[in-house]
Amino acid sequence: MNAADTLGWQVGDLIGIAGSSYSHDQQEIVQIKTISNGVITFDTGLSYRHYGSSDATKYLIHGIDLRSEVVLLSRNIRIKPVDDASVPWGCQTLTTDLIVPSMTPLIGKSIFSYVEFSKCGQYDTQKAAVRFFNSSNWDSESVVTQCAIHSGGAAGIDFDKSKNLVVNFTNVFKTTQFGIKVKGSDNWKLDNNRFLGVKQRDVVLNDGLVDESGIVYICPPYGGDCKNY
Repeated sequence: MNAADTLGWQVGDLIGIAGSSYSHDQQEIVQIKTISNGVITFDTGLSYRHYGSSDATKYLIHGIDLRSEVVLLSRNIRIKPVDDASVPWGCQTLTTDLIVPSMTPLIGKSIFSYVEFSKCGQYDTQKAAVRFFNSSNWDSESVVTQCAIHSGGAAGIDFDKSKNLVVNFTNVFKTTQFGIKVKGSDNWKLDNNRFLGVKQRDVVLNDGLVDESGIVYICPPYGGDCKNY
């Protein structure tokens, strides 16, 4: 794999490679073993074929570039379970307001910058890796910027009854059920993010119901049908 020196990637970094076929589950995570003269060697061979040549996208389908996206997943700050075997019952970060009678309300606000969330989120729950619940951020915004969220047992990000939220320049890779789910929230912004490799839960619902899932799943704050983008 050829790479420009300006990428700033280092030996030991984790790299996510998205699938380029019709199957959405052919994404892979590999670790950089060596870097020499602009050539990157991974610690293991790839399990799937990934298109990278410009010839592979000579004929675009409705303007969609079919080349595999390659993203950096390692960050200087890492949040992960103590025991990797705990997945899919991993860690979560929760930002919320705390209102206690006879006390001044405590306004929950978070700023995550260049943080890696690895194997976070709890399967079959609302506990995403990065979760905002009843978070008003009335005086300023909560921000998730230049982060990486990957290999989780639940959604990457969840906005639930919250407002004044920004997510930008963040890679969400190999999460479960949702890349990001937005429900009952307003005044939020997504900008220059990558949501790749979201897998469905292995569940069977009764009465022919279909399990909710999506890459970017948005439910209007004041009612209406949810949409998957």
